[in-house]
Amino acid sequence: MANNYGEYTVRESDGKVVYNEKRSETASAPLIGKTFLYLTIGLLITALTSAVVGILFTYFLPIDYSENVEFVGNYVAYFGLLIGSMIVLLIMSFVLNFTLLRGNKKANFVPFVIYTICMGIMLSSFTMFIEWYVITTSIGITTLIFALMCLIGYKAKRMSGLVISLCGISSGIFTLFMFWLIMSFVAPGIATAINIGISSLMFIYMMLITIFDMAMVKKFAASGTNSSNVALYLAYRLYVDFIYILIRILRIVLILFARRK
Repeated sequence: MANNYGEYTVRESDGKVVYNEKRSETASAPLIGKTFLYLTIGLLITALTSAVVGILFTYFLPIDYSENVEFVGNYVAYFGLLIGSMIVLLIMSFVLNFTLLRGNKKANFVPFVIYTICMGIMLSSFTMFIEWYVITTSIGITTLIFALMCLIGYKAKRMSGLVISLCGISSGIFTLFMFWLIMSFVAPGIATAINIGISSLMFIYMMLITIFDMAMVKKFAASGTNSSNVALYLAYRLYVDFIYILIRILRIVLILFARRK
């Protein structure tokens, strides 16, 4: 028997106070809401940047110098922009990983915004060379997969099995990668098949990482924290998961559409 007092329940057997699940979910709602708000903003910034840069270097500053030698300068400018964005992307990833969880009360949005802009520049090559219906199809499929992984992560009760799965897949990827390095010199045909296997394992690995990251969001939220920097850090992790899954899905969709043609 137990006495229910709304926010908590007192068990008569041992007198232990057990907080109701509804209470913890209510307490966790603000952080989860912030995390997905920042994630959505980051993805929108990336999409807008990618579209703008792609249109700019497609219609106003064409980079296809095979048609006109004068376009060489545009090509060099775009290539330099990609290299610069890659460098800034790496720097911002270190900043985001090592500063957001240091307990500062003031939200540090700047590194996250810079990161999403640079990612948009890096992905602009997709908007330049891939048909829009392929991109939108890939985004739709990615959103469904990502939402499903987040739901699984939110509902997950224990993390030990997931951690063991991640370690096992990591070991498998490393083993296949070493075997691929050897076979690429000895038997290129076998190396191609191994490469497909590595790509498949990496895709599964990132889906598990997404589940793990969502479970981390739930864990932070359950602790009662509502820090904007914590929400930004969690949004950054989910953002990276989404982008990686999108790139993998885009590759698969491209192959499928190419075979239909």
